[in-house]
Amino acid sequence: MRKKMILSLPSSDQGEKTTAESVTSSHQAKLARLMWAAYQGTVDYDGETLEEATKEIEHTFEGGYGALLSDCSFVISDESDQLLISAILITLYQDAPLLAFSMTHPDYKRQGYGRILVREAMAALTEAGYSEVYLSVNCANEPALGLYHSLGFREVEE
Repeated sequence: MRKKMILSLPSSDQGEKTTAESVTSSHQAKLARLMWAAYQGTVDYDGETLEEATKEIEHTFEGGYGALLSDCSFVISDESDQLLISAILITLYQDAPLLAFSMTHPDYKRQGYGRILVREAMAALTEAGYSEVYLSVNCANEPALGLYHSLGFREVEE
């Protein structure tokens, strides 16, 4: 079971500038590896393979969840630039911004990277003129629910 959540965005850019960079198509292979690693052992993992994660990222870039808002989607890489630490993918789904994916490599979980990227995306969405962002989260994903509630997301009826 999933919960739909919404966040009303601030009227001005209140995001902190970070070392995050905007998502480009060149990130697809690294995003697939990050997705595969990030979801293993979590309530959202259903035994997907790296190949399936690759197809999911391709599907996202091809508009499967609406157009990817690359200027509002971000990645943070490790110092070697070989590994993505965390990523957030925002799409325009049914005329509204959707936080389609937020993922952090297991070696970097619980260090604030998800929060940093949600805030970065919120600032970019505000700058782009959007007033809200939606997401759908697994009801059993307590770490994600805690993060989203702490950032001001509220549950809405579907």
